[in-house]
Amino acid sequence: MRMWMGVHWEEGMFLRPQHLQMLGRHWHTLLEASLGFAVPFPWGFSQLEIAEEELANGVFKIERCELLLPSGTLVRIPGNTKIDDVNFLDIFAGAELPLDVFFGVPVLRPNLANVGSPATEGGGRRYRYSVEELEFCDENTGAASELKTRCLQGRLFFGQQDREDYETVRIASLERTPGPTAAPRLVETAVPPLLSIRAWKRLQTRVEAIVARVEATGAGLARTANRSNMTISAGPLPHVDHLLKLHVLNETGEALNAFIQSRPHPYLVYTHLRAILGRLSVFDRAHRRPVVVNAQNQAAGVEPYVHDRCGPTFASLIDRIDVLLGLIGQAPPERADFQQHPTDEHLLVAQLQPRWIQQNLPMYVGLDSPEMDPDEIHNQIFTRMKIAAPSDAQWLHQTGAPGLPMREIRNPGPELESVSGRYYFRVERDGTFWPRAEQEGAVAMYMETLEDLKRLIDMKMAVYVVQTSA
Repeated sequence: MRMWMGVHWEEGMFLRPQHLQMLGRHWHTLLEASLGFAVPFPWGFSQLEIAEEELANGVFKIERCELLLPSGTLVRIPGNTKIDDVNFLDIFAGAELPLDVFFGVPVLRPNLANVGSPATEGGGRRYRYSVEELEFCDENTGAASELKTRCLQGRLFFGQQDREDYETVRIASLERTPGPTAAPRLVETAVPPLLSIRAWKRLQTRVEAIVARVEATGAGLARTANRSNMTISAGPLPHVDHLLKLHVLNETGEALNAFIQSRPHPYLVYTHLRAILGRLSVFDRAHRRPVVVNAQNQAAGVEPYVHDRCGPTFASLIDRIDVLLGLIGQAPPERADFQQHPTDEHLLVAQLQPRWIQQNLPMYVGLDSPEMDPDEIHNQIFTRMKIAAPSDAQWLHQTGAPGLPMREIRNPGPELESVSGRYYFRVERDGTFWPRAEQEGAVAMYMETLEDLKRLIDMKMAVYVVQTSA
């Protein structure tokens, strides 16, 4: 509840709890208003860690959270808020997917009690605060005393559960994993409201990847310009066009790279990405204007920023910039590292982006081993490498079946990064094992010993996908 009026203090007044409560609300109101004047969308998560490994077991657990609610209430877990883990499997089984998950705290009710214990709750009513005792030391003498403190009572809601009398924000959305297990997982594009993109690792990774691609594309254009000794003043028109592209990439890439080193607000990142899209769009002969293009090749204007539903907007914006970079320069391959499976420690898994599968992009497995020569790689690694869908990997190892067809690439072409000590193997998308890998959106390899598994991780084993110009 906002309190715009301040307490009138005067000599001889009898101090009551309401005076201090009104003072606290008044300063809270002024702070909330000041933030609203200074920062766009001044609410959301500045830190959020969800226990994703628990989702497969049907448990939603917040490991760590720092959230500023639209009302200005600050939530910290752990810190000033209690919340229970929730088993949601029964809700998930009958729900329409994706299933939204909300975090909330009871609203402040000005004319009712807001502090109580769970034992005194009833009739569907829940108190905003519980009272917790905290030992606090006198800074002067060091003497400790037990003080009573307020602790917010947080709660999770799923789907259409009644959220009346709660201030809530969407924290995530859940869907089923492809494949036979159909376990719950987070929806990639369901980004909660954020105060910093660093609070949502998936968004941060996508933004950093597109910035890296802007820089890599610019570096490729710069190498070509240097080899050809290009100049604007005396060069032919193709040289001018080439250097103009390089100028745009240098300007936008450096600005955005410096910007994301801080803890940027997603709206400010959105404005920077729209600026990049506008500058790159002039090189697209089909449109010339900043647009996004869907799977049916239909162009539309860029969606406006919606703070608590910004995931799809970022996805379409970044995908479009990705396409435009492919138009103006040879794109570096995209990469997905093989990582140890969270529940099967003998399994190495690399997640494939849906676009890689839908566009049938060339796919390779690469690993770094400067100390080994090609023959050693062939005999010790390639002949033992059996890759397939995660659900097939252990069966392949046990039966000796070949898995996805692969062939060694002794002389990588320009579409692959030429790195000393890196070896590539082309993965063919045919045979009996590819359909399940496509369905599960991942490829995997089963290792008999953890020592061999760690060795491949140390060799930075990864899937590399070669981009094609749109």
